[in-house]
Amino acid sequence: MDKRNLQNILSFKTADFHSIGPDGKVLDNISMKEYTRQFITNNIPPYNSEFTILNLRLSDNKIVAVADVQQESTRKRELLGKIREVKTSVKQTETWIFADGEWKLKLVDNVHDQKRFVDGKRVDPSKPYNPDDPPFDPDKK
Repeated sequence: MDKRNLQNILSFKTADFHSIGPDGKVLDNISMKEYTRQFITNNIPPYNSEFTILNLRLSDNKIVAVADVQQESTRKRELLGKIREVKTSVKQTETWIFADGEWKLKLVDNVHDQKRFVDGKRVDPSKPYNPDDPPFDPDKK
């Protein structure tokens, strides 16, 4: 990811890779390619990403793996004319397929527990960043 090589990043995914967001919206491989392109364009490396496997299930023939994963990332990003530290975390389920001697990501779903912090303050991950907003409290709706 830090090299910002979109084709290299996409090589770890199946041609029909897709995701189902926390709102139930299906994002096909074209949408996900654009999402990845925007991520590597809008964020400043290093991305400092960490993936923790919380639970792993493997098919009997060892060609499908389903992993519940916690993904955490810290990076820099220009927001409102200032370079800021952005930390994110999310839990999700990833389905991986073993084909032609390598594992590739096919599906991301069950996306939940999203957290986003900008310069140490928790912000609503579903809204544009506003430094004047109070810290986000997910229990207050």
